[in-house]
Amino acid sequence: MRCLMHILVTGAVLLTVSKLEGVKSTPTASETLHIFHDADQKARPPKTDDFGDLLPEGAVARIGTTRFRHGHDIRSLAISKDGTIIASGGQDRDTSARVWDAKTGKQLLAVDNQGGFVALSPDGQTLVVSGKSMIPSDAPLRVWNVKSGKELPSIIIKGNVGKPVHGTRAVAFSPKGDMLAVVTWFQDVGDAPLPVSTIRLLNVGTGQEIGDLSAAERVAAFAFSPDGRTLAVIGGNEHYLQLWETGTGKLRAKLTKVFGEHCVFDPAGKTVAVGNSEAIVLVDLETQKEGRALTGFSTK
Repeated sequence: MRCLMHILVTGAVLLTVSKLEGVKSTPTASETLHIFHDADQKARPPKTDDFGDLLPEGAVARIGTTRFRHGHDIRSLAISKDGTIIASGGQDRDTSARVWDAKTGKQLLAVDNQGGFVALSPDGQTLVVSGKSMIPSDAPLRVWNVKSGKELPSIIIKGNVGKPVHGTRAVAFSPKGDMLAVVTWFQDVGDAPLPVSTIRLLNVGTGQEIGDLSAAERVAAFAFSPDGRTLAVIGGNEHYLQLWETGTGKLRAKLTKVFGEHCVFDPAGKTVAVGNSEAIVLVDLETQKEGRALTGFSTK
């Protein structure tokens, strides 16, 4: 009898415990507020500014816009052939690259700490970033697919004993998109105190070097002609204009009286505009002489 009573009591205790475990406790006031707050946050759409861009958490409005705001000084720009895509390279400490929708100013791609010189393929779908060398004599050009945002295999520029590579700078696609021109440099530890630079021509499909334009020291800028056969280079200690043939790698002309910081071809490929702090000089390529100078402004 005593054994039977022990079994009944034990069973009753177990039944009571199991029932208690199935009963949910009543939430406290703070827990109830937290539940309603979470539900309210999920129901509300994320806050945006007047242009439809997301606001930081806790912000109620934005004065201005984030569109076309690189965030740092701009070192380089590139535009797709149809003018719908713009890439910008920053001159900040870590260097950065951004890709923008030219019509809306909306950021399409952001790349940080990989270089401040940018190039866009003519169709605007491929971004190449230059300007950051990871290992001496082994300089990479980083490549991204603009639409997907995925990084593609890098193009590695190999150096050698006679032509080392300590870094890369300006880079640009040819008008057809089949060639890349990139400025590489190395620091000569001998008598020359300034970096020695070379413009290398690369096959876009293979990444292999197909030409070497042994430009003068200190290349400041360069530009492809519309047919891709000529490269205008601003270089040398005086930053004078040089004309190079991309097919042969030969120097076609050296105009030591035309100097500047930037250069660009006209759409017909018959004139090169060279800009400096005081004027934009138009150079006729057929006569290789200076033409009209556009003045009336100053960057000083």
